[in-house]
This record gives sequence, C-alpha cells and structure tokens, in this order.
Amino acid sequence: MNRPGVLLLSVLAVVLVGAPTSLAGRDIRVKLIEGRSGKPMNQQLVELYLGDPASGPAPTIKARTGSDGVARFTVADSTTTVWIYVDNGRILPCARQEPLSVDRILNEGIAEENRCPHRGKAANFPRASPGEVIVFVRNRTFWERIQT
Repeated sequence: MNRPGVLLLSVLAVVLVGAPTSLAGRDIRVKLIEGRSGKPMNQQLVELYLGDPASGPAPTIKARTGSDGVARFTVADSTTTVWIYVDNGRILPCARQEPLSVDRILNEGIAEENRCPHRGKAANFPRASPGEVIVFVRNRTFWERIQT
C-alpha cells in the first residue's frame, strides 16, 4: 500500500475509534405525565433547549414521547443547563418551566411540581430517577385551542 493510503487508513482509524467517546454525551429522559389522571402522554413533541433561552439563542433538540410518555435526548458533556419546552399547541405544562441543571438531572432526577387540578388522581406522583425529568402537563381546553 502506498503512503497516502496508509495515512488515510490511519486517520480513519483514529476518527472511528475516537468517535464513540467524543460523541457519547449524556442521556436525559423527559417523561410527560397528564397532571389530572397521572397517565403518560404519548406522541407529544418535546423540545430541549441546550442552555437558557432567556439568556440568548440556544440550540434545540426535538423528540417525541413514546407510549411510556418518555422522550429521550443525548446532550454533549459540555452542556450544563437545559430548558424543556412542552407547549406544542396540544398540551401545556402544569408548572412554570425553568432552566434545569444537567448535573442535578443526571445525579438526582427532577420531578416538577404538579399544579394541575388533579382531584387526588395524580396526587401521589412518581419520583424521578437519575437522568430523568418528570413534567406534568394537561391538554389545552377548547377555548385555548381556538385562541392559538
């Protein structure tokens, strides 16, 4: 094999071997729970801002929840803060959305407060496990849907 071919194979090997560690990132799960019934919300669009959008433009990752109500994201190791946006035109969050620490999400998990009127059905909300954020949401009312 000639020198350029060996060099190309060497560079390719370094890139392929180095890629998993540089692209690995950290996994965050966002679980949407209907605040009134306590049931998971499936097929809902969730946006994860990498940073605080109030501080300026922040890159966004989008994912849909599965039948378990979970949207899965991978963020770079350098990401320190995320902000979860769930107001997709069909649902609204039950609590004020705030920037969240990635380290806190990964080490403890975060369950946001359920401020939806739940009449006891979802009073015993689940605890978040490490790497998970639980967000309580509700469906928009008819009037809210026609106003947007």
